[in-house]
Order: sequence, then C-alpha cells, then structure tokens
Amino acid sequence: MLLLRSRFAWCHALICRLQSLVNPLISPWFKQLNPVSAPFSPRLDPLEDRCLFASHLFAIGAPPGVPPQVQLFDFLGVSAAPREVFQPFSSEFTGGVNAVLADLNGDNQPDIITAAGAGGGPHIKVFDGKTHQVLSSFFAYDSTFSGGLNIAAGDIGNGLVGIITAPDSLLGPQVRVFSPTGALLKTFNAYEPDFTGGVKVALGYAGNGNAAIFTAAGMGGGPHVQVFEARSLNLLHSFYAYDSQFQGGVHPAA
Repeated sequence: MLLLRSRFAWCHALICRLQSLVNPLISPWFKQLNPVSAPFSPRLDPLEDRCLFASHLFAIGAPPGVPPQVQLFDFLGVSAAPREVFQPFSSEFTGGVNAVLADLNGDNQPDIITAAGAGGGPHIKVFDGKTHQVLSSFFAYDSTFSGGLNIAAGDIGNGLVGIITAPDSLLGPQVRVFSPTGALLKTFNAYEPDFTGGVKVALGYAGNGNAAIFTAAGMGGGPHVQVFEARSLNLLHSFYAYDSQFQGGVHPAA
C-alpha cells in the first residue's frame, strides 16, 4: 500500500510539472481560439420609430400626351374601375403626372403626392386623402427646370415622414428630402454631379431596420442602385442590378 501511494504521489508531481511547462506554451493559442477579453454584456442598439400605414389603395398618374389626371384604385374593390379621378394640374398640361400615396398628416389615411412630368416645372402638390384639399404646393427645384420629377414619400427616419424628389432628366443627380409642407430638409448627389440622365427614387427600410432612400440611375447611367440611410444619408449599399454596360435606366421599388 505504501508503494502504491508513493508511486501515485510521484505521478501526480510529474503531471503537475508537465502542466507548468506546457500551459505557458498553449495558453496564447487557446485564447486566440476562445477569446474572453471581457465578461459577456448584451447590448441593445436603438432603432428608429417607424411611420407605417396600411392601405388598400394605389394611385396611377397620367402618362404624357393626355390630361393630367390621377386615378385611385382599390384593390379590394369588386370593380376594376377607378374609385376616384381628379386633376392636380391645369388641363392644358400634358407632360404626365407622377403620383404616390403616403400618410403625411397623421390621420391614418393615405394622402396623394403628385409631381409634374417633363415640361411642367418641378411642381409638387400634396392632397388630403379624405377631402382632396391641397395640403401643400411647392417647387422642388428652380421653377425654370422642366425635366420632370421622380418622387417617393413616407418614412424618412427618426419618426418623421416626408417627400423625396429627384430630377428625371436635364439636371444633375440631386436628390432632395422635403417635409410634408415643402420645407427642404436634406439634399445630396446620388451619383457623379455631371450625370444628367435622371434618378429614380424609392423609400423603404435597410437591413439595419432604419428608413432608407433607394436610388437608381436613369438613361445612360448604367444599372447603378444605391441605398442611403434616410436619417444620416450614409451610403449603405451600392451595386449594379444588371450588366454594367446596360444604360436603359432602372426603376427601384422598396
């Protein structure tokens, strides 16, 4: 029994000695595989308030060559006929109308935002979704500009709603962000300043959960899509939707 105990003590001492020699060699390698520089501490990243509304309506603006009407359709309705038809601009104007829906006055009803097409000046009009009364009317760019506008409207970050505008042609790629009343909030070039092929815009949400402005180059600019965080205008994503040699223009949706 004494012999066994002495042998056990000798083995235990040998193991301890080996550990004292080996541990300094393997510890740095082990820490690289299992870094524990600090105790785990969960963190919550704050997200923006979202401004969302549910609607079963959609708007279609008149194409060039016909009176500037906007038609409202109800996709839950039993009829394919428009639910409402109204005219945001003078009947003499036939350059087309771009129209989008968004609740800009907080009454849980989609308001109607319209922009004149080519030849009509950079005129934005916002109509109350219930009464069709004009809520705001303003020029998004110099009143002499006649290249037409592309628009989007909705959540622009930090719990705010607004209107996004971009020239459709004849002007640099200057994207502007307006309040519902027409106050200019932000402006930036989505592409190189000398590009005049127009910019298509959309509003949606980025992968980080925050409101984002989506842009796509128009004719001659390549199928270049970019995503900007609405509140900071930081560029989040930039890619070509098709072959980089394609120059026919891209229309984004988000």
